Amino acid sequence: DRTFRKIEVQTEDILLAKVRGLDPEQRAAVEVINEYARKVKMFDMRPSDNVRPSPIFLLIHGNAGTGKSHVIDIASQLAHKTFALNSSGHNPEDPYIMKLAYTGSAADLIGGQTIHKSLGLPCNNSAVPLGDKMRDLRRIQLKDLKMIFIDEISLVGADTIYQIHFRLCKEIRQNSRDFGGVPMVLFGDQLQIKPVSNTFNFGVPTNPKFAMADSIKQLWHLFKRLELKTNHRSGEFR
Repeated sequence: DRTFRKIEVQTEDILLAKVRGLDPEQRAAVEVINEYARKVKMFDMRPSDNVRPSPIFLLIHGNAGTGKSHVIDIASQLAHKTFALNSSGHNPEDPYIMKLAYTGSAADLIGGQTIHKSLGLPCNNSAVPLGDKMRDLRRIQLKDLKMIFIDEISLVGADTIYQIHFRLCKEIRQNSRDFGGVPMVLFGDQLQIKPVSNTFNFGVPTNPKFAMADSIKQLWHLFKRLELKTNHRSGEFR
């Protein structure tokens, strides 16, 4: 089951050059993600000397051309590099970071995979549990998962947000934390494309089960918004 695409980390010089070329808003977003990764690694290496960091929930919003894919590329490489440092017993086929998108074409652009394939979500707004075999497989494969990036978030409706949440907390991580305690970093232009057969991700889900959960605690309000403002579409990244 080759569901998860590996993150290819470039050489130190290439990665450093990319970081230096970031605009201020891009750099701020990358630094928030990388700082969290460093805190997680410090806790993993010395749990008695460090506090477990609370998971981050970010919405990195920007119009077309503001470099959202560029930020995903750099932030995922830096975070993966940090998580993989001095790690023993880790299966290299299993991800520290998942880069996801609603459509296959959007997933290919960021070197990731679709939300539905990776998490075994139904193609409608229903709440369908994983089969026993697939559930056990995903628990093993995602035991070291540290973070999820989702691109083109405008396509992801409110019901899908709750499908992801319940899949992670109830079946994969088996806890009651938001998204199972897995940090979520969302990217996109909220006004770009409306979800198909779904309400906007900040709206009320259509599925009664998810709507009930939303009335108790609105997951969308967890996300802190960071804005990318500089349009790079007319030229290359520095």
